[in-house]
Amino acid sequence: MPPGPGNSVFLAVPCLGEVRWETALAIQKMAARYGGALEVCYLSNVPIEMARDVLASRFLATAHPNLLFLDADIRPPDGFLDLVDRKLPVVAGWCPVMTRDFELYPNLFRRKEGGGYQPCWEESEGLIEVDAVGMGCTLIRREVFERLKRPWFAFEPDPKDGERWTGEDMSFCRKVQEAGFRIHAAPAMKCGHMKTLDLLALYQGSRRTP
Repeated sequence: MPPGPGNSVFLAVPCLGEVRWETALAIQKMAARYGGALEVCYLSNVPIEMARDVLASRFLATAHPNLLFLDADIRPPDGFLDLVDRKLPVVAGWCPVMTRDFELYPNLFRRKEGGGYQPCWEESEGLIEVDAVGMGCTLIRREVFERLKRPWFAFEPDPKDGERWTGEDMSFCRKVQEAGFRIHAAPAMKCGHMKTLDLLALYQGSRRTP
């Protein structure tokens, strides 16, 4: 069913290349289901941190109370937008992420002792509280952006390692918590993360060095 009255959604799609057909089909289904309660906006060929910042500013220029970031290679689960009626500051779906060594982990994180984050593997049919989430399929309420200073999304240098950087999604989540908001995730809301792989690279990465 569509979101409740006065609880519409601005669907923001940052595109670093093409939009996967699985993502496009999911957007069509959401548009058909939610009708006028959903506005879709694409932004192409812009660095990801800039794309998220520009899309968030476009969102604030509307009257929508909710922003949904949906990356161009993500297939959201049916019913994800039903979460808007919970009116949570930030809530994300479960998306698999792959390292350079082809290892998979979820885009949900909790702080670890000594600093930094570690993937959260907790499964639940309900919502859980986490410390950070990836932005691939994430709902954010208007008041979050209104309380934070721009730029909302930025890569930040790691103070302990000058060669490492904190991604724009993790730095955003840090700001969200510092502003007093809580971050939630829906582990049961599994998202497809569509990738094109070089099988030679996958083969070479999976081999163990003697």
